[in-house]
Amino acid sequence: MPVSEGFYEIWLGAPEIHARDPVSGFEVITLSVGPKDKEVAKRWRGNLFMKGAGSREKPLQGPAADHSPHFRVFEMWFILRSRTTEENPLFIEVNDMVFSVVPEGVVAEDGQPTQLLS
Repeated sequence: MPVSEGFYEIWLGAPEIHARDPVSGFEVITLSVGPKDKEVAKRWRGNLFMKGAGSREKPLQGPAADHSPHFRVFEMWFILRSRTTEENPLFIEVNDMVFSVVPEGVVAEDGQPTQLLS
């Protein structure tokens, strides 16, 4: 099964993503779908180069993108969701925001989860 199978359908149902503001370090923000995301999601094929170790100290990062941080978090979660567990999560970083990736979604640095798979 290609990594892209089901991506668009699951992405359509994804909620806003809870995050901690990287500037203040304590304010809560929500990441929303951006204006270019729908077109990018329709043609998404599962290719994403990531660098980093996937640890809290060296989280995985993707390249710069012209779509929203919401899309990048969702995209990285979708690719990594089957390779992570709640006991041993992988960590990702998007626009200086760090999340742990668990099979059903992501968890912000303040411990608040966002369920991406219903």
